[in-house]
Amino acid sequence: ALDPDENLIVTGFDNVADVYYTSTSKWSPTGTRIWQHAFTNSAPYRYTMQPKKLAIGEIGQVFLLCSDEENNAMAIAKYNPAGNYLFKVMYTGRTGNDILFARTNDVNNLYITGMINGQKDSTELGDMYMMKADPANGNQKASLKIYDTGRKDEGIALGFDLANDN
Repeated sequence: ALDPDENLIVTGFDNVADVYYTSTSKWSPTGTRIWQHAFTNSAPYRYTMQPKKLAIGEIGQVFLLCSDEENNAMAIAKYNPAGNYLFKVMYTGRTGNDILFARTNDVNNLYITGMINGQKDSTELGDMYMMKADPANGNQKASLKIYDTGRKDEGIALGFDLANDN
């Protein structure tokens, strides 16, 4: 992902001596690393929580979204433009199995959509979800789940009505 200054933000998952890290870094347009931050996840997410999407705020804040399909969990981490780690919030249970799209609006609310595994009964193949997260702390401000028995529903993208963009 590119920030407003056209710096490249990169994230990934790494294993060093059987310790699993989620690493995020910022690179200048000339290829100089500006900052890097890595964190580990505690059990049971130590090996299975992986980065899925990045969303960049209006002034270059970085929102990192990770999901753990095995343990039905999702995490949102935030860095300021200088690379300082601000927070990580975990959502566990039937949330965010597959994060397919994330975006911020002009007031930096974070919007996420994707698919979660069946909510209502075992005949479902997956449910679509949408979530609005508070940019200050990652807490859920609003959410919506759409399900249809026996079908797989996935949220692919989100757009904004610019006249009512809050």
